[in-house]
Amino acid sequence: MSGSYREPVWSTKTKEHSATISITSVVGLIEGLQAMGCKTNLNIKELQQLESALASMNTAYDALENGQYMSLEDSQKYEQLAINAIHSSEHLQTCIEAVESIDAKEIDIVDTKGVKRTLVKVAGAYRLRWSETYQQQQGSNSVRGQNDNGGADFSRELRTANEDAQLRREKRMKQAQAQLSTQSAQLSSRLQTATNVRSKWQKIHDSKNLQNLRQERASTIEDRAKSKGYSTKRLVNTKDEIVIVARQRG
Repeated sequence: MSGSYREPVWSTKTKEHSATISITSVVGLIEGLQAMGCKTNLNIKELQQLESALASMNTAYDALENGQYMSLEDSQKYEQLAINAIHSSEHLQTCIEAVESIDAKEIDIVDTKGVKRTLVKVAGAYRLRWSETYQQQQGSNSVRGQNDNGGADFSRELRTANEDAQLRREKRMKQAQAQLSTQSAQLSSRLQTATNVRSKWQKIHDSKNLQNLRQERASTIEDRAKSKGYSTKRLVNTKDEIVIVARQRG
């Protein structure tokens, strides 16, 4: 005698999942998400400031490269260009530090499938959570209809994209710091050179002014002497000394 068939009973269940995303830089994580084609709610003004500071640094450095110091005026301009470049370099360093210190408690994401997800900062890393629904047959381990809305795949892809982005960013930052260090040493040397050259031109300029002043005073003395009936003669007439002898005519 055969028993009657009874339809299996399935019940819907939910399982919670999570993944930890380790970071050294929030910006690196954002770059990883962007590489995946995701959108985030973060508008990081420090990145725009960094780009602006980098452009200003390049402009200041190019201006210094094209600077001249063939006259007092040129050397004064060149000295100022060196000072401007140093200030730009210092500002760029400040912007780099600001970018590296960026933090966010939560990052809202929209992935390429339009699914909204949230990364939450926990103990220095970010935690991604997602739910999986499935049906399980009562009285057995049989399951069907698993659906995690792409959470597991997204987690795996994000981990890889984040690791790659963090490594790229770390490499770029090391290169930028090394370049800044080299440029800072060069700029300090150039500023010292500019100051020395400007000082030499200033001495030349001051010496010429002093010579002109001596000549003007000597000419004034001679004109006054002549107006009173004296004849004059310069016994010494060098750049350092002028000696005038005045004799009464007659």
